[in-house]
Amino acid sequence: MAVFDPRERRMCIRIVYDGGAGAGKTTNLHQLAHLFAAQRTADVYSPREIEGRTLYFDWLQIRGGLVGGFPLTSQVVSVPGQVVLTERRRHLLASADAVVYVAESSRSGVARAIEGLALLDELARSRPEPPVLVVQANKQDRPGALRGPELLEALGHEDVPCVEAIARDGVGVVETMVATVRAVAQKMSERLEREEVCVPLEWMEDAGSVLRRLERIEIDPEWAAEMALEEAAYSLLIDEGAPPAPTARAD
Repeated sequence: MAVFDPRERRMCIRIVYDGGAGAGKTTNLHQLAHLFAAQRTADVYSPREIEGRTLYFDWLQIRGGLVGGFPLTSQVVSVPGQVVLTERRRHLLASADAVVYVAESSRSGVARAIEGLALLDELARSRPEPPVLVVQANKQDRPGALRGPELLEALGHEDVPCVEAIARDGVGVVETMVATVRAVAQKMSERLEREEVCVPLEWMEDAGSVLRRLERIEIDPEWAAEMALEEAAYSLLIDEGAPPAPTARAD
C-alpha cells in the first residue's frame, strides 16, 4: 500500500503487473528497466526462476512523478502466472495500489484473461478501496489480435483504461506505465486534498521482506507436476497456427 518514507521524503506506491502465464508481465518489467534506465534504482530482481518462468515475482523500482507535492517511487512487481502459484499471486495483488492486467490480444487469450480478472475483482471487493486497474492489450502483432476496445468488450471491462502494446518490442510499455502512475497520482491527490486518506509514515518495503513472506505460503507438494502440465498446455497454445511438420518420404 502507499506509504510516505521519512528517510527519503518520498511517496511510495506499488504497481502490480498481473496476467496469465506467458502474457508478457516479465517482458514489460525488463523493457521498463531498459527504457527508464536513468530513473530505476537497480536492475530487475527475479528470485528463483525456472526456464525464465517467474516463481515468486519480478521486482523493479522507478523514481519519477509527484504525489501531494512529494517525489514518487513506484515499486513495479509482476506476479507468477501459473495457476498453482495463485496464493502467491493473491498476496501480491492484495498489496497493490494499481494493477496492470497484461492480456494476450487473442481469442484464446480472452478466456484466460476473464478467469484472471475474476480473481482480481474478488480481491478488489474485499478491500475498502479497490486498486486502480489498467489493461494492456499485449501481442498486437499476432494475426487476428483484438484491438483494445474489442478486448475490453470481450472482458466486460469497457470502462477500464486500455493500452495496446507489443511488449517484446517495447511498444506501449512506457505508455502503460505512465497511464497507471498518473491514474494513481490523481486518485491519491484528490483524496489527500479532501483529507479522506492518511498515508502511513514508514520505510519503504524491500524485495527481500516480500520474498520472505511469500516463502511462508505453503504450496501443494505436487506443484511441479501441475506446473509441467500447465507448461505443456501453454506450449500447445503457442504452437497453434504453426505450419505442419513435413511428411517423411517413403524412401
